[in-house]
Amino acid sequence: MSSSGGLRDDELVSPEHRPDPRSRANADANAASLELPDRLASRIRAHERAGTDQPFRHRIALIGAAKLDLRRPIRLRSGVWQLLEAVYAHGKPHWLDPVHALAPVRELLFNEQAPPGTDRGIYYVLTRLARAGISPAAFASHVVVPRLARDADWRHWRVRHIWVLDAIADMLIELKDAPPWNEPTIGGGLALSDVALCKYAGRPLCRLSGSRMESQATHLAAWMAAWKSFRFSDDRFLSFLRRSVLPCLYRLSGRVDPEQLAPLAHTLAGMERSLGARLSAMGAPAARSCIEEEGFADRLDARLDRHAGADGYYGLVRELRAWLDVVTALSKLDSGPALIGLAGELSMASDTGYFSDAAALLSVLRRVEGVSVPRWHLQSLARLGPLERSAFIEETRMAKGVHPTCPGRPPEAEAYWSGTATLAEALSIPDVASFRPPGGVRALVRVHGARFPEYGALMDRLLCDIGEGRDAGWTRDTLASWDSAGPAFHELAMRQLFPGLNLAAVAPSSRSFGSLWAGRPSAAQSHGWTNISVACDADGAAVPPAVADAIRTKLETDAVDALVAALSGDDQASGALFARLGKELADARKNLDGGAGFGAQAGTRRLAVLSAVMDASELVSPVAGDARRLVLALLASAWLLPAGDPDALRAVAATASRFADRPAIHDAVASLKADCEPGYPGAMHAALALETVDELARAMRGDERLVAALASRELAEVLAVSGKAGDAHARLAGALRQCAGYRDRALDLARWRDLAALRSAGPETRRVAFRAMHVGSPLDLYAGAMAGELTGLKPATSSVVIRLWDSGARRFAGASLLSAGPEPGSPYFLRLLGLQTATARRLGSRELAAVYLAYRSVAERVSEASGRAILVPTRAASLAGEPAMASLAVRYETAGDPESDSGWLRAIDPARPDSFRATRELETLGAWRP
Repeated sequence: MSSSGGLRDDELVSPEHRPDPRSRANADANAASLELPDRLASRIRAHERAGTDQPFRHRIALIGAAKLDLRRPIRLRSGVWQLLEAVYAHGKPHWLDPVHALAPVRELLFNEQAPPGTDRGIYYVLTRLARAGISPAAFASHVVVPRLARDADWRHWRVRHIWVLDAIADMLIELKDAPPWNEPTIGGGLALSDVALCKYAGRPLCRLSGSRMESQATHLAAWMAAWKSFRFSDDRFLSFLRRSVLPCLYRLSGRVDPEQLAPLAHTLAGMERSLGARLSAMGAPAARSCIEEEGFADRLDARLDRHAGADGYYGLVRELRAWLDVVTALSKLDSGPALIGLAGELSMASDTGYFSDAAALLSVLRRVEGVSVPRWHLQSLARLGPLERSAFIEETRMAKGVHPTCPGRPPEAEAYWSGTATLAEALSIPDVASFRPPGGVRALVRVHGARFPEYGALMDRLLCDIGEGRDAGWTRDTLASWDSAGPAFHELAMRQLFPGLNLAAVAPSSRSFGSLWAGRPSAAQSHGWTNISVACDADGAAVPPAVADAIRTKLETDAVDALVAALSGDDQASGALFARLGKELADARKNLDGGAGFGAQAGTRRLAVLSAVMDASELVSPVAGDARRLVLALLASAWLLPAGDPDALRAVAATASRFADRPAIHDAVASLKADCEPGYPGAMHAALALETVDELARAMRGDERLVAALASRELAEVLAVSGKAGDAHARLAGALRQCAGYRDRALDLARWRDLAALRSAGPETRRVAFRAMHVGSPLDLYAGAMAGELTGLKPATSSVVIRLWDSGARRFAGASLLSAGPEPGSPYFLRLLGLQTATARRLGSRELAAVYLAYRSVAERVSEASGRAILVPTRAASLAGEPAMASLAVRYETAGDPESDSGWLRAIDPARPDSFRATRELETLGAWRP
């Protein structure tokens, strides 16, 4: 039975169900509208004047039934008047007319010519419920009618049904006094508690036989205790319950005993604490998708057919409980709720025991971000027979939660280098298959050292020397010892030290350490180092799923979703972009012609750029693969559209398509497509997306056609009008990052780490040791080039490079650059804060601040030794390198200081001892290590 207005009868009341205005005139009019005997009319008028919250129109039929009942002899009366008085005393705005609700039962009694008073027991039970504040119409609809409408033998109703209905009413009345049922609504206001109580706790019992009610009192008590344990604080879990579970309980009513029903209720209560918490924390689209996933009830008939002739309804109950266990287990995985529908589909393609085995498998599965690992395990399990599945589960458990045959994830994009196979061959290592991701250069170093122990020891001493900053004082004999292993060893060492860097672009002729040090002094000035230790999250696996859901709602994860979707490998044409810009240009010119003007100087400049872009778009080929068109789309999107705009992301997608054959990009994009479910982006996915953008920028650097396109005559006017200058490679890389919304996404990801660390109750993530140092050796050239690779900023001879050493990975993780002023003794300018993308994406704001302070502490020593001040820009955009760290650095330095007119602050000054504070603040952060 549904209330009018299209609402379910347990949902909040529509406007037409609001209480009637309470006034004497209104009460008298209600009573006068009915054809009642004078004595009854006066009694009704008195009740109407006393007032009730139930709308008058929803008790008209009840008043009419009371009128007829009172005309009968007392021994033949049904007791309708007592129910009417209870409705007057306790009525609620949502209470419907119980006489209308009983229409099927009344019709049956009429057809069977039952005498008056046969329904006395029904009205007695409804009166008790009304006095307890439970809607009698709801109980009639969901308990009385489903039980009695199928039994035409009204002579045995009292023995078969009435006392059972009374027992169910006793349970509901007891529940009504306990939370959450003692509140007017449940589910955050979604459902009316007394109506829901009849539907959820009462209706599944409506067809139980009397013998079961007596023999299974203990299980009925457990059923009632389970419903007391629900909280129903959120409407989403209640919506999931009403759509996917309750229809099953209604279907099973009378088919199974309380012995089977009670465990189902307890499982549901446990699910509320897992899935309910997830649904409450999710964003609205993800929660809606989860609720609308195929549930057990969607194929109830088909599932019942599979149990026909065997264990019937009891088998269906076992399968339902196993499904609930699967849903509970999936809700404990990061993207698990997205697989609820898939689990249902796989179960229909397998046997009836699939859910039980899937629940056992999920209980041992490692909790990782993404959907690909649990999806692979569920699909693999479905392909096995019942006898093979237990072995698969045990193998997964023994492999620490991921089956040995499960394909691994690709590594971060920037750590990949396509020349590992050639280098392995030069090092006399024939087995090169293992050096693609996730192996890479570090695996090659490990295998080479194991196969040639003398070279392994040499590599160990080399890395140890560099990590201690001793490379500044290497002598000819030291250099000769490093080069004794040959050019291949030198390249392997450099690949280990500077992951992802194009070494030939820095020093094309260098094939040995001796050539690097040629003409250099035997020792250089060093300013020591600063050691720090920071928390570094590998993939977010330690973050509870509900916390991750809450973080997604607080950050701009829609933009992350869009970035992931853009990296699909599809070559999307730029037609939509140029059509959009063309319309803007036409509208602007129309306004100018009409005398409306185009705004201030910035608007005039934009109009000039728009005009140049549209003129260039008519000169280049409309084919999407044309390098000039891609360059124009990237530049136009970067200059004219907001960061992360959908049309700008299409330009990123076109770039990904152009380089889709590069293994690093192909593997990263494939991983994002397979692992990141819409609505469930994780920190790992956001990090991998940003790393892929940087890898795309590196790929563009090596594409001669793109660089030539940037210098083509078709784009000359665009570049001239834009006023943008600088290195061509850096220009393309900057445009790509701008289109992808790189800076905002990097800041979002740092905040993600912050919130995860703040809200996670799990163990502390692993810590990574870094060492910031100024050494003054030729390796500074590579460290600076690696840090400024995508910005075009390179260290000059007079620059000071502060290197960042990853003590665990034994490689350089970044560098900062201090550029000397033009005059002797003039200040240094902080121009670059570089950090490897794969490292930066795993640090929160606190950790990024610690890295900056480590750089700053070494810079303070440089300032103290040289007597030069160090200036820091007041705008993050003026500080190249890692954008999140740049923003933190500028906020730190400008806090409490007025912005300089020149755009630079004198942050470190030998004349101000208080400006030397980095070590002290590192100690406060708990990151400094002696």
